[in-house]
Amino acid sequence: MTAIAGALVLTSDKQYAQLQGDITVTCNTSENVSSVEFKRDNNYVGRCNAFICESTDTNKSIVIQNNISSGNNLFALTIKNFKVNDTGYYTCVNSNKTEQVSGKEVTYAVDITLVTLTPKANPISVIENTPQLFQCLTSICRPKANVTWYLGSEQLTSATVSSPSQDVTASTLNYTSQRKHQNMNIYCQGNGPSQIVCKLGGSTMSSGVSVKEGWEFGLDCSSDGNPSPSFSWTHPGDGSSNPLFIRSINRTHAGRFTIIARSNLIPSEQQTVNLTKDIYVKVEVQCTLGILFVLDPPDPPSCRVGSSAISSNIVSAIRGNTISINCSCDSNPPSRNSWSVPGVSTPTSGQSFDLVVQKATTITLTMENSMQFTNGKNEQGRHESPIEVKVLYFDKLRTAVPPVVKPLKNVTVLEKSQVSVACEVTAGVPNKTIFRWENISDMTSVATEQTLRIVNISRAQGGYYRCNASNFMEPTGYDSTVGSCNNTVYIDMRQK
Repeated sequence: MTAIAGALVLTSDKQYAQLQGDITVTCNTSENVSSVEFKRDNNYVGRCNAFICESTDTNKSIVIQNNISSGNNLFALTIKNFKVNDTGYYTCVNSNKTEQVSGKEVTYAVDITLVTLTPKANPISVIENTPQLFQCLTSICRPKANVTWYLGSEQLTSATVSSPSQDVTASTLNYTSQRKHQNMNIYCQGNGPSQIVCKLGGSTMSSGVSVKEGWEFGLDCSSDGNPSPSFSWTHPGDGSSNPLFIRSINRTHAGRFTIIARSNLIPSEQQTVNLTKDIYVKVEVQCTLGILFVLDPPDPPSCRVGSSAISSNIVSAIRGNTISINCSCDSNPPSRNSWSVPGVSTPTSGQSFDLVVQKATTITLTMENSMQFTNGKNEQGRHESPIEVKVLYFDKLRTAVPPVVKPLKNVTVLEKSQVSVACEVTAGVPNKTIFRWENISDMTSVATEQTLRIVNISRAQGGYYRCNASNFMEPTGYDSTVGSCNNTVYIDMRQK
């Protein structure tokens, strides 16, 4: 039953909790409710507001602000490993207006264990064509049991009345027997096999299981019944439904496993009755930072620099610029990332790292996680990934002439002779440089080679010449940049 008061509505994700399982109650509030408290039978359990969510016992309960959607806020309380003493009346209270309260009774599921038929005599004597009252009473059962009546192989649907009360179902049958019913069985039946109990590695399993990828995974399940029920399961990923065994579990299996007990009841000389019951368990598959199987090496992280994904552990950056590297790796539980650079004593943590590029260096990303498995084993996962940073730059130009030519400040040549002037670059990455010579007097381009050569030079060709040098730099993840510089030389013409 859901109670509504003021601006709050408390609901639960299932009708009844499963012992040793989890159940979540959700407080649906109006948008202006920003802080709530959860209580059980007026005892404080936890609270949540815009800044913090907390509970009195984090091993027992978790409080979260589930999500914020248009017009309402959602707060959730999850009770883990539900026990009998966790039963009670749970409420959520508006912390700012304590008169606004919504509550719900939370209890646990109980399997049917007994069905009693009255009268108890066997065989029973009745008078032909005279109504006879039969009553069927179930044991306590949550959810309440359904009762079905049979006469021989025929299900009786008329003249029956069921009245569930206090988790017990009482069903009555007012039946008029005839001579043809002599020696036939009349009986009632409650629904389902009893509670399913599953063990993992000899230990009773809770509703959440953590295993390592690549392990064998199998369950040993039991349920009271005569004859003994058969078991099957459904789950994510590949694998048969029966038996309850996966030779090598992997990430695709993570999620909800539903275990089904099925009984085929075959009364003497009567039709078969199929009864089923199911439970579910959440299976979490953990891996060491991307290991697909035990023998495989760890996967490298997925990294981006600026707007580009990088396919190798080498990035290029322009000297003096700041680059941002962002990396992630599949792991469960999530990994803790740390970054280290030679010459920097304190590592940086987090998923991203910013670096001011001054010189070529190597950044090391270290990813670690701690895995705790249901069988009690703990393992530490670790993976290191180096990222080499190459620097792009362009230095000043200097001009020179071959040794046979006079110094650069005044290159003096005779009319009708040949002149050569070389344009040299001290350094640059990339080292492929584009050269262009131009005559300053009329700004015309005269050469696109590193060395300016003029054969049979005339007096009109004397004067200032400028060498322009440039390189095209393509940093990883950022816009391309052209680096350029120039220098000038004077050619002094003389007559023969």
